[in-house]
Amino acid sequence: MLGCGPRSMFARRLIAFAGRFGLAAVVACNLATTASTAGAAPREPFGRLLPLSISAPSGSVPARSPRAGIVVRLRNDGAEAPASRLRLTIREKDHAHKSGTEELGPNNVRVEVLERGAWVPVALGIVDGGVIGAVGAEGVGRAGHKERHRKGGMELKAGMDKSWQFRVTFNQAGSYAVGASLTPDNGSRHLAQPAYTTIEVRP
Repeated sequence: MLGCGPRSMFARRLIAFAGRFGLAAVVACNLATTASTAGAAPREPFGRLLPLSISAPSGSVPARSPRAGIVVRLRNDGAEAPASRLRLTIREKDHAHKSGTEELGPNNVRVEVLERGAWVPVALGIVDGGVIGAVGAEGVGRAGHKERHRKGGMELKAGMDKSWQFRVTFNQAGSYAVGASLTPDNGSRHLAQPAYTTIEVRP
């Protein structure tokens, strides 16, 4: 029998079954390989990482006052990439819970993105001790961006160079890590290296 790499027990049984009916070894091997890899994760949809950056003004902002000036920039210097969503995650840098404060959640932090001259809300959900929101194509209006768990998103045309302006309002003082990432499929794959900045909030 020709070798064709590691196989599951099911694949080995398939080869034996095929041999009983006179199938050529190479055909049986191909059947086994297909059966072994059918449940494997798909390959990356894109072969390179796009440049992604995030920045925020220095200095602190009072609690309950919007921190504007948060800029996320994405470039695509090559061919068109799969439609994706820009995702923002926010976590407390000091994970030790402070007495008298609430855990970080959608009830005590607000994210907005500037689109067509208006601030549009970004719906947040809980994730790994912090919150997450996503921005896809523009035009959602006052309803806001609520697509944090959806696939696809905005088009990433060849040669694009786009920036988003965000503002974030925290109800509680603290030091917060804000991350930006780009994903076509709800976070299992990324088309850019995630980027991070820090926002300081004083009482």
